[in-house]
Order: sequence, then C-alpha cells, then structure tokens
Amino acid sequence: MMAAKERPLTAATVNGPESISHLQSSTARHCGQGLDLQQTIPGIDLPAVVEASGVTLAKQGARYSGLCPLHDEKTASFFVSKDQGKWRFKCFGCGAGGDAVDFVQKVYGLDFKEAIERLRLMGGFRPNSQPVQPKRKHSLRWDRYQPLTDDDAAYLKGRGLTDEIIQRFQGADILKHGTVNGKCDGIVIPLRSLPGRDLEAVQVIPVNGGKKEFQSGSRAAKGFLICLERKDSRHLVITEAAIDAMSVWQALPSANVISICGATFTSKLDQLSGDEADTITLFMDNDPAGKRAAELSAQILGTRFHDVRVVDYGDVSEKDPNDLLKAGKVEVMQRLVDEAVPLKSCLDDHPEPKPFPDELLPVEPFDFKMMPDTLAPWAKDIADRMQCQADYVAVTVMVVLGAIVGRKIGIMPKKRDDWVETPNFWAMLVGRPGMEIPLRFDSTVAPPALPPI
Repeated sequence: MMAAKERPLTAATVNGPESISHLQSSTARHCGQGLDLQQTIPGIDLPAVVEASGVTLAKQGARYSGLCPLHDEKTASFFVSKDQGKWRFKCFGCGAGGDAVDFVQKVYGLDFKEAIERLRLMGGFRPNSQPVQPKRKHSLRWDRYQPLTDDDAAYLKGRGLTDEIIQRFQGADILKHGTVNGKCDGIVIPLRSLPGRDLEAVQVIPVNGGKKEFQSGSRAAKGFLICLERKDSRHLVITEAAIDAMSVWQALPSANVISICGATFTSKLDQLSGDEADTITLFMDNDPAGKRAAELSAQILGTRFHDVRVVDYGDVSEKDPNDLLKAGKVEVMQRLVDEAVPLKSCLDDHPEPKPFPDELLPVEPFDFKMMPDTLAPWAKDIADRMQCQADYVAVTVMVVLGAIVGRKIGIMPKKRDDWVETPNFWAMLVGRPGMEIPLRFDSTVAPPALPPI
C-alpha cells in the first residue's frame, strides 16, 4: 500500500483560481494574515501530495482511490477527485475530507503554517511570508498527552488487563490519554520504529466506541507498539492489534511482544534485521485477514529469521489473543504459542501436484433454450444448413452479439463508486480435424444474402 519515498510534486497542473482563492481565505482565517497565494502558488497536485505521504492511489475513472492513511482499513474508502475544478479528498470510512492543505495537516499533524511550509518544500509552493520551520521531521510530541483516566483504566480492565499490568505500561510511558485529529478521544499508544525507537505515529483507542485513528497516519506504516522489553528473552511474538500485544505480554511472561497495529501494515516488518530474536511467533487474528497477514509476514521474516512460527487456532473459536484473555483461556494462549507451526512445515504442507486426467469429461449437449428467443431460430437454421454442431454457431452468435452491444451495457460492482465493468465475451472453438471450424464461423458472421431483383 505504501509508496517508496516522497517524490517532488509536479508544477501547477491541477488547481484553478477557485482553489487558490480558497487557500487565500483559509490562510487569513488560520493565520490572521493574508498570503498572496493567487500569484505565488502555481497550483497543488493533490494526488501527488497523497502519494508522497506513502499512500498508493489507483485510478478509477476520473478519480483515484486508496487505503486511508488516517485510520486502519482493509478496503479502500479514501478517494481523491476534482470537484468544480478543485482537487479534494474524502474518506467514507472516517469522514475526513478537504483540500491539499487539510490533508497535510491531518496526516503529518501540522498546523496551518507548517502545512504551507511542507507543501512549499515538496514542490515549489511559495507563500510571500517568512517560512515556518517545522520543529521536527513530523510534529509529534509524546509529552503532550495526559495520564490515563478512570474510564481508560476501566476499559483496559474490561479487556482483561490487570491493574498491575496497566500501571506498569503507564509507568513505562506506553499508555496515555489524549485526543487525536481533534475528534477521537481515548487511550493513546505510541508507534515506534525499529531499531531506533523513534516516535513515528500515535494510535488512539476510543473507550466509548468508534474507530481507532492515527496521528501522522501515513507514518503508522513504519511504527510498532513495542511492549515492555524482557532483555533475557530471545522469543518475539507479533500480533495485529495493540490490545492483543498487551494481552500476550500479560499471559506469556517469557516473551517479548510487538504489534503491527493492523493487518494491512505487514510491510513494516521489513525493518527487522534478523538480530532481534531467535524465534518469531506470528499470533495474528483468527479470520481470513489475519491468516493473510500471517502469510505475508512469514514471507518477509522467513528470509532473515531461522525460526519463524505461525499460530494455528485449530478448533479454538476466539478470534484473537485478547478474546482468549477475556475468556480466561491463558493456558490455551500458551498452548497455541508452544504448538505454533514452523514456517517450513507450513510451506511443506501443500499437497503434491497431480497430473491432469487423460480422459475428457462428458459435455452436456447444447440446448437452444440457452439462447435468446429472437436468436435461437436463426442459429438453429445455420447449424442445420451447415450440418454442424449447434455449439459452434451458438457460441459465435453470442460473442458477435457482445461485440455489437459493446459498452452500451455495463456492470457497476460497487455502490459508492463510478467503477464500471463492461462484459467482454470471448470464445475458443475446439474440434476434431475436418470439422472446418473457420467455415462455420464465417458462415455465422456473414451478412444474409439478399434475394435477386
């Protein structure tokens, strides 16, 4: 999902005067002083701004789509499109939206002036005021958040964590309280890089319901929740969600634990060098997305760690490690980790390929009732006159009909999207030598003979 590195933005090719005027007035509102944006800003290529943040966009008709960098999602609900000559973004998952400045503010956690400066640095953005130098690579300060509230502690205890564990994590600066993106309030956890432990992003877990959100969302693809380190352990357990990581850390006293904070963030495991542990156990969720995340993670880690194992839930019904902790099944968690399947066994578990059978399976005889009523008599007449199997004529008729209809009929698979899929019929006619298939085809597509005058 993530692009490689920031790339320069193209010059002004997208935004018109209306968008620049919007930025002019927006600047006056936020800064109390006007910037001559009408003359100094050639324009903002919002798709390029988005991709420079690490989001991969796919073109769909007149707009672009991708995974939203502001929250964890598995299906793209983030769109960039032009509305009345102005580029805008909108996420139907978290509700975020706006122009390029709004996007930079939300993703990088910047104020308005810092967003203007970042856009300038990214591609020729020239406000006629003194540049505002960001205080750091991205404006995240862990010390701005507060201690956990009583509601936060009650939520964590309701998820199975003990008072002792909550206090230890809070004392180690791993759990705090705060607000992210100005709206999502709850338990805040730090996402740090490996091995440098730099603060890349923060994630908030709302205790009163709602979706988890990230501050500096695009950088969430680089950061882990790193639980309290057990220096004498060479066993590393990796989970999807942060609450799962804390659950495993509480249940298994002999393992180090980190969380990738979302099934879509497996690529961040590429930061691990191979020296962090002797044994890696992937304890992902017990659902299709979790199994896919385990497969992708194993592919990344299998080339640099000698002993990589994958938890197989078997007949266990709980969907993740935290469900097991809440159900009081600590022994089951320990057993699942102890019996985790080595990666080599997972790869060797595929059955040996079998040769194709020599005999051909019987084919049902063609029935003209399968064709439209208006075409069936005509196709049957051609088959009778040519003394050939009806299949040859019927298949040719339907493919030619599809070519005639062309793009007049389409299928829209998604409700909130303008993606249109046009049916594309194709066929291959196979027959024994002497069946004269080209002749049958030519006779079917030939125009009808006109009666003599």
